[in-house]
Amino acid sequence: MRILKILSAVFIILSVSACSSTATNFEFDAEGELHQQLIKSMAYYNANDIEQYKAMYTEDAFHISVRRPMIKGREAIGKFFAPGMKLFTVQSDDEVLDAGIYGDTGHLLFKATLRGQSRPGFNIPPFEEKRIIMVLFKKRQGQWLIHRYIASFSPEKDEGVMAK
Repeated sequence: MRILKILSAVFIILSVSACSSTATNFEFDAEGELHQQLIKSMAYYNANDIEQYKAMYTEDAFHISVRRPMIKGREAIGKFFAPGMKLFTVQSDDEVLDAGIYGDTGHLLFKATLRGQSRPGFNIPPFEEKRIIMVLFKKRQGQWLIHRYIASFSPEKDEGVMAK
């Protein structure tokens, strides 16, 4: 009888465990796949290709930064960044802290050191900014698009043109 109770208890525990686990569509290469989208968007920025840059965002995207106004929508994001594209190029050294893909939604959390350089013909001093960035992605027609770009700045003093 005692063995029957023990077996019943084990069966119940295993049944509860099986029912409580949820299947997640986590892809372990999320970091590479999502980070490549940000690298691609930076390449469009540096190529001064506003149309391709805007196309990296969902229609209802938000670009949120502590030092800039919140921008809502693909067109507004393009309009906001177009003048900067003409003035300088950027590169970013990123340290990915966390990434995940869950169905048609993904996230990327990373530390970034953004460096900017004036384009020929413009006299803008080089700049560097350190940021913590969270990007939420949505998959649309097989492509990961930026849905929410949320950037904060480190406590270190930033002195570049982007910091003003």
